[in-house]
Amino acid sequence: MGESTDGINASGLSLRAENQVRNHNMLYPDKSFTSEIRNTLPNRSVGLAYETRLIERYRSMYGSDLPPGNLANR
Repeated sequence: MGESTDGINASGLSLRAENQVRNHNMLYPDKSFTSEIRNTLPNRSVGLAYETRLIERYRSMYGSDLPPGNLANR
């Protein structure tokens, strides 16, 4: 889950996410990372509410720790 205003590339992938994928693939050459846009939302407030629900669901399944990569508790 992520929020980006960087736009998408010609393949329809998030520029921000693809940059993160490239970095992770260089850091961990024994693994393979990819990205995909799974959903687009109409505005930021809807996106933040959606992200909050995902974090809450994650916590109900795995405990009170934040999901990897989420530094904030929304």
